[in-house]
Amino acid sequence: MRRESVAAVGALTAAIACAVMVRYSSGMLLWVLLGGVVTGLLWAVHYAGMAGQRATGKAWAHRSLIQNATVAVISTAVVLAVCEGVLASLEARNRQQQERDRPSSDSTTPFTPDQKVATLVRSLQDAGVRVPDDLVARAAERQSLLTMPSEWERVNVEMAGATSAYSWQGVLHVFDGNRMRRTTPFPPKQPGVFRVMVLGDSFTYGKGIAEDGTYASQLQRLLQTDYRIEVLNLGVGADQSEDILRTLRRFLPELHPDLVIYGVCHNDFLPSGVGGDSLNNAYAFPLSKSIKKALMKRSRFASLTSDAYNKALLRLGLRTDFYDQILKDFQGEQARFGRDVKEMNAFVTGQGLPPIVTIVFDRFPAHGSKGDQLTQVAERYLKAAGMDVIETTDYYDRFAGQNFSVSPWEAHPNEIANAIWSAMIAAYLKDHVRMEAFKKSG
Repeated sequence: MRRESVAAVGALTAAIACAVMVRYSSGMLLWVLLGGVVTGLLWAVHYAGMAGQRATGKAWAHRSLIQNATVAVISTAVVLAVCEGVLASLEARNRQQQERDRPSSDSTTPFTPDQKVATLVRSLQDAGVRVPDDLVARAAERQSLLTMPSEWERVNVEMAGATSAYSWQGVLHVFDGNRMRRTTPFPPKQPGVFRVMVLGDSFTYGKGIAEDGTYASQLQRLLQTDYRIEVLNLGVGADQSEDILRTLRRFLPELHPDLVIYGVCHNDFLPSGVGGDSLNNAYAFPLSKSIKKALMKRSRFASLTSDAYNKALLRLGLRTDFYDQILKDFQGEQARFGRDVKEMNAFVTGQGLPPIVTIVFDRFPAHGSKGDQLTQVAERYLKAAGMDVIETTDYYDRFAGQNFSVSPWEAHPNEIANAIWSAMIAAYLKDHVRMEAFKKSG
C-alpha cells in the first residue's frame, strides 16, 4: 500500500507542478503542460485507487481505462501543440511577407497590392478619396491576421485630464466625464470660425482607431485649408438616438455651433441602454469566462477556435447578430427613432440654425443586405424629420462587398471608411450656404 500511496502522491505532485507552470506558459508549451496536468491527475487517481484496494479489499480494475485515457490525453496535447506551432509559423511568415510588401508613406517604389486591395484603391481613386497606399495596405493586413497580436489587447492606462483611458487594438482611447474623446473642456467659440458640432455613437467616437483617423478629425483636415472651421467630436460609445437627443439639448446652447452633423449608426434604432454590438450567449462553451479569457490570450489555436465557433453559431441562427437585435421589434424601433430625429431637428432649427446634416454609416456595404435596408429606412425618417441627408447610394455602388471593420476582433469602422465618409461630408458642406462666409481669401 505504501508503494501505491507514494506513486499517487508523486503523480499528484507532478500534476500540481505542471498546473503552476501553466500559469506562466503560452503557445505550444501551454498545451504540453495541460496534458501533463491531466495525465498526472489520472495516474494519481489510479494509484490512490490501488492503495484503497489494498486497504479495504475492494477491487480496483481501472488500469486499462487509465492507460487508454492517458494515450488520448497525450495525443490530444501533442495535436494541439502542433496546431499551435503551425499557426505561429504561418503568422510569422505572413507578417514577414507583409513587411516586405508593405509600402512606406515616403516610398518611391510603385505600390503593387493584391487584387482585393487594388479594387479598393481604384474605388477610392474614382471617388476622389485620398488615402495613402500604406494605410490601405495596413488595413488589409489587419483583416488577414489569424490571431490577435498581444499588443492589441485592452490595457487600462493613466492619462492626464481623462476620466478613464485604455489602449485597444494598439491605439489610445480616452474619455472625459461625458464619455467623449477629450482630455480638456471644449474651448470657447472663436469669432469668424465656422463651428461644427458632430453627434453620434462609437462610430463617431472612433472606437478601435486613433483619434486622428475619425471622420470628424479627417473632416477638419479636409476643410481647414480653404475654410476657417472647427469640428468638435461629441461621439459617445453605445449612445442611441434617445441619448444623442439628450446630448444635443445639453451641448448646443453651451457650444453655439454654426452647424450640427449627426452620424447615424444602424443601432441608433435601438432603445437607450441596449448595445447593438452585444450578442447573446446561447450555446456558450462550458468553461468559465476567466479560463476562456486566459486560453484565448495565450493560445492562437484557442483564439482561432473560439472565433470560428461563434461565427458558426451565428451562421446557423443559434445566436442573434447585430441586425437581428435591431429587427426584433423593428416597427416599434422605427417609431422611436422617427420621433427622436424629428425632435432633434426641431430643436436645432428652433435655435435659428440650419437643418441637421446627417449621413448613415454602414461598414459592410452590400446591395440588398440588412444594412442596406436599414440605411434606406433610416434615410426616409431623417428626410421626413427635415434633416439634410447625404445620400449613400453612390457609396454602396462604389464599395459594395468591402469589409471596413478595423480587424476580426474589432468590428467598428477603420480609418478608410472614416476617410470615405469625411470626403462625402466635405463635398456636401462645400456647397452649404453657411460655409461661404467662412471661406479663406486667396
